[in-house]
Amino acid sequence: MKSFAQVERFVQDVSSHKLKPGYVFIGDEGFFRRTCRDAILEHLIPEGMREFSFYEFDLDSAGIVEILDRARTPSLMANFQVLFVRGVKSLYGRGKHDAEFAAIADYVKNPNPDALLILIADHISIPVDLRRMDMTDKDRYERIRETLGEYLSIVEFARVEEGEAVKWLNETAALHATKVDPDASRELVDSLGGDMMMISNELEKLLLYVGEKKRITLGDVETMVLAAKQRTLYELTDALSSHNRARSLEILDAMLSTGDGDEAAHYKSRRELTRAIRLISRADAALRTNPVSKRLVLENLILDLAAEPTQTAPSWQQEALLD
Repeated sequence: MKSFAQVERFVQDVSSHKLKPGYVFIGDEGFFRRTCRDAILEHLIPEGMREFSFYEFDLDSAGIVEILDRARTPSLMANFQVLFVRGVKSLYGRGKHDAEFAAIADYVKNPNPDALLILIADHISIPVDLRRMDMTDKDRYERIRETLGEYLSIVEFARVEEGEAVKWLNETAALHATKVDPDASRELVDSLGGDMMMISNELEKLLLYVGEKKRITLGDVETMVLAAKQRTLYELTDALSSHNRARSLEILDAMLSTGDGDEAAHYKSRRELTRAIRLISRADAALRTNPVSKRLVLENLILDLAAEPTQTAPSWQQEALLD
């Protein structure tokens, strides 16, 4: 399957210990990232050694030079080290980053053979059809290829075409001696917008749900997926009502992935409700102008809805609230 090809190749390299000094995982499809991570833990790190062999960093709080020094230094407790590095976006922020890219280039010239460096660029979304990639994501993707791609191997985590997702679903269920009815597999994939992480999670629940019946029907899918959507909606309501901006954005991402665009919230006063309606109206008008990034418009809306109400209008909708 085309969408799975790069990930399968990486897993094969891991299992055969034919590794490059470092990789860049590009894309926000969490299912593939989890698949690669599981393969690393299974084939490269002995059970019970994760504490001494597996490290996670974030470039928002740790410098790449410091991380590379850690990669060069042999561990006294483990024969092999894996370093997962998030926050790649910060390498392309304001200011010059020539020294950081030079440090990566220098490390790759003489890498530690007993260490694996993985940079995670999950701030980019890669659609099934690359022609429909958001312009901002496309620009970020090209910049990574032109810079980090010079030194590290790139593994893409793109969204999965629905037909491939259905095939994976049926094959995975078969490994558990369970059959999925054709209309059930299509409904599960359609309902979750082809998001492989959610499809995988819901399949696990369905396998437990049907148990010894060993057959997943359309009714089973409708019951489980409906419950999942209701949970997501309640979670968004709670996050907005408690003004938890980070959590609200996380839930928005999940809802966009599944195509579940329903909004709901409980407000303490008419003033808060009126304010929310105005913000939503403003975002709706912005979306109708065909903006460069519709996702950015929705993220800004979520940030403002989740912000504590003040006398001053919140961020980009100030003029709308003064009407």
